[in-house]
Amino acid sequence: MTKSWNGKVKGFKSLAVTLAVAFLALSAVTLLLAGSLNTYFTIQSQRKLIASQQQLLAKEAANTVRGFIQDKFGILKTAAALSSLTTDSPEQQRLILNKLLGLEPAFRYLTLSDAQGRGPLSVSRLSRLPPERTTKRIKSEMIPLLGRGNIYISPVYIDKATSEPLAIMAVPVMTVFGDFKGILTAEINLKFMWDLVGGMKIGDKGLAYVVDSGGNLLAFEDIGRVLKRENLLGLKEVSEFINNRAEPEDAVAAEISRGIRGTSVAATWAHLDMPDWGVIVELPVLEAYAPVIRSLIVSALAMLLSFVLAVIAGIFLSKKITRPLTSLKNATKMIAEGRLDADINVVSDDEIGELAESFREMTRKLSTTLVSKEKLGQALNDTKTILENLPIGVLIVGRDKKIRSVNKTALKLIGLESDRELIGQACHKLICPAEENKCPVLDLGRTLDNSERKLLAVNGAAIPILKTVLPITLNGENVFLETFVDLTEHKKAEEEKEKLQKHLLQSEKLAAIGQLAAGVAHEINNPMGVIMGFAQSVIKGIGKTEPLYLPLKSIEREAVRCKALVENLLVFSRTGRSRAEKVNINNLIAETLLFLEAEAKMRAVVINKNFGGGLPEILADKNQLQQVIVNLCNNAMDAMPSGGKLSIKTGLSAGQTSAGDGKAGTPPRPGFIEISIADTGAGIPEEIRERIFEPFFTTKEVGKGTGLGLSLCHEIVKKNNGTIAVESEVGKGTVFTVRLPAPPVVD
Repeated sequence: MTKSWNGKVKGFKSLAVTLAVAFLALSAVTLLLAGSLNTYFTIQSQRKLIASQQQLLAKEAANTVRGFIQDKFGILKTAAALSSLTTDSPEQQRLILNKLLGLEPAFRYLTLSDAQGRGPLSVSRLSRLPPERTTKRIKSEMIPLLGRGNIYISPVYIDKATSEPLAIMAVPVMTVFGDFKGILTAEINLKFMWDLVGGMKIGDKGLAYVVDSGGNLLAFEDIGRVLKRENLLGLKEVSEFINNRAEPEDAVAAEISRGIRGTSVAATWAHLDMPDWGVIVELPVLEAYAPVIRSLIVSALAMLLSFVLAVIAGIFLSKKITRPLTSLKNATKMIAEGRLDADINVVSDDEIGELAESFREMTRKLSTTLVSKEKLGQALNDTKTILENLPIGVLIVGRDKKIRSVNKTALKLIGLESDRELIGQACHKLICPAEENKCPVLDLGRTLDNSERKLLAVNGAAIPILKTVLPITLNGENVFLETFVDLTEHKKAEEEKEKLQKHLLQSEKLAAIGQLAAGVAHEINNPMGVIMGFAQSVIKGIGKTEPLYLPLKSIEREAVRCKALVENLLVFSRTGRSRAEKVNINNLIAETLLFLEAEAKMRAVVINKNFGGGLPEILADKNQLQQVIVNLCNNAMDAMPSGGKLSIKTGLSAGQTSAGDGKAGTPPRPGFIEISIADTGAGIPEEIRERIFEPFFTTKEVGKGTGLGLSLCHEIVKKNNGTIAVESEVGKGTVFTVRLPAPPVVD
């Protein structure tokens, strides 16, 4: 097979002939489609015919039921037209009613009353007394309607004694001049209508039933369902009757719906007008659509025959067209498996032959480039492996600021396992979030070298990184290569170094303050001693009744207090001396509160004391413990600027037993004396709770606190081998608990 100058195979024949044969098959399909459309329109016509026939059946059934009701009304009207019915004596009237009751077995009782519903005269098959419901209906419903010359029929109800369906019918009694003189009422037994409806012939297997205006079943071959007063509003035809009393003038295509027995049926309905009832007629789908089914079978056979012919034509055409294509496919499969020496044995004088020649040329070129491609692929894989395992994060970002590629190190740092969640995302959502979509580096195409930025991880953490940006060209597109290194460990090291420097500076500051405090304390101690000495000398020389006695005692007391404060400052600076003595905690707190009660009253603070009994004396510095109580109480009152409650409680804890608590012969166990000071103030936030015992740490305004009170308390308690703890809840208050070791209590 040789090629001409224009590249086509010599002796080339167009596929037009093959397409012409295919067109013949398409024509056959077109004929098949036309037959299907004809079948469709025939079926639609049959459905309309079925609907018309069913509508005739429904009207015929409705006329039968209507005739039953009108026949009973006719009997009542005939009796009401008798002139003697209004003029005869009650006995004669009763005789007429009894004859009428014997004439019509469907009547259960008859009642004759005047135009106002009074003096009803009744005859009954069961009782001579008129039922109460009849009397009520005469007065409430019948008189307004019958007075205008109309007739009346009530809704259907079930007799509880006989389980029979009943209704009340009434006609007006008129004079020959048309004057309304009375009402003739009959209770009719509709059981006769059951037999009437059950005996209707609706096709071979069809049925009919009657419902009232509320959808309640009145007559049906299944008497049990009628007696249950079953409501059929859920059925489509019943719902249409309730919502649209006007019957359709033109028959529409019959539709399939759920019938009264729960099966699929074709149904329609007719309205009785008087009474306001509906007659529903149902036919099984197979019976109603029998002509349609026959038409479908004929159409299906015709289409099946057309399909068989189309298949035969298709097989013939496919073999003609696909034989060379199959050979070409097999050769192509071998080439795809790497057998580039596969022989493409296709000889054809059409487009397929030309395609085979193109495949041969492609195979020759593919053989020459495959080796180069393998080498290039190996180099690409090596480069990708190196890039994925670099210890630095690498991103490729387009000029649209969206991430194109990312390596494993970057994914691990961000907290992702797959790059699918990252590719296509804006880079500013991860790096430099404050810049949002305005990036001075990417917008201007600049280079960024070793710039500290923030990287947002999946868990919300902002990771410090050292970032570099370099514009590059990738696959002919200008993009940006971004690399970054995690600085978290580096930042931690810097923070630790800074903390260490701050601690050293604070230690030097505290040492200097301690030396200064010691010097100041010594300078104050001397004049305080002189003041206290002169005050004591004067007090000894005067009596207690002298006017200056109390002021001098106050000077002495405050001088002693100042001296104790100076000594506490010396304790804090570690230069003072502690004097241990036996201390009764309850007495110590009581004495201390004497100095604080005036302050508490001014601040509207109520002090509650709850001292435990039988507490042993402890060995401690009395002035230092008093200073602890004063500082804790002052802090508590400061926490209640608008007033509150300050509670002080003492007791034994952790194994301590008081006198008489232990068993005979059992020595008391050592334990602790516990002092609890609670306030109802604002509380201490959790974030600063661990720092309140640090020297110079305070939350008070400038000039209102030095930050030494709690740190001094902590130092004093610690020197006495005790502990101090705090519990606080913001908005509810704070409790400080001091625990001091105490000897066992001996009886």
